Amino acid sequence: MNISETTNGKVKMFFLPTYSPHLNPVELVWNNIKSQGIARYLIRRLNDCGDNWDHIAIDAESRLELSVVPGKRTAENCLQLVEDVRKRTDGRTDLLLTSNKYGSYQTAIEKVYAIEVTQPKKPGPGRPSNPKRVIPNDLCYATVRKTRKKGRVVDVKRT
Repeated sequence: MNISETTNGKVKMFFLPTYSPHLNPVELVWNNIKSQGIARYLIRRLNDCGDNWDHIAIDAESRLELSVVPGKRTAENCLQLVEDVRKRTDGRTDLLLTSNKYGSYQTAIEKVYAIEVTQPKKPGPGRPSNPKRVIPNDLCYATVRKTRKKGRVVDVKRT
């Protein structure tokens, strides 16, 4: 299913060349901020704001934002983001989900996408085993861990 089918032809995609900062207005803004030294001032101001994040889910194929949850870096906000993604993708599980190493993402994905599987009855007397919650086989989840030195990414590990 492509984006045109899901939007009844109301959205038309235009893909930019792989590296095209001159075509992306946001890049021009960031270049200006960086060259004027405003970035260091903004970072100092952001540090005064506390631990605020924009939890963002982006579709890997279309590069469209599926969901944004601003706020503190909490398990509740991670859960809200994952629930919203599931709702917006109609519960599909043939997805690639990636996150950083923050553990609440994995917990939220397990809580939202896990399905109950009935355990086979063990021979002999006794109660049947409780159902087990498992992640569907077609759901793919990976973490991406970036190592930075002097503000530059020097290593990326995928798990």
